[in-house]
Amino acid sequence: ATDDAADDLIAPAPEEPALPETGTAPVALFVGLGGAMLLGGAVLAKKERA
Repeated sequence: ATDDAADDLIAPAPEEPALPETGTAPVALFVGLGGAMLLGGAVLAKKERA
């Protein structure tokens, strides 16, 4: 049961078309960098308030 759940999380949604790897890599990198910047900004803001 747990293996099936993991496969469901990894597999893309049926209605979503599979993007070529050349298109997903930059997007994933951009999203990752954006998330890291937001997290870093939040941490810095909390440190400045303390």
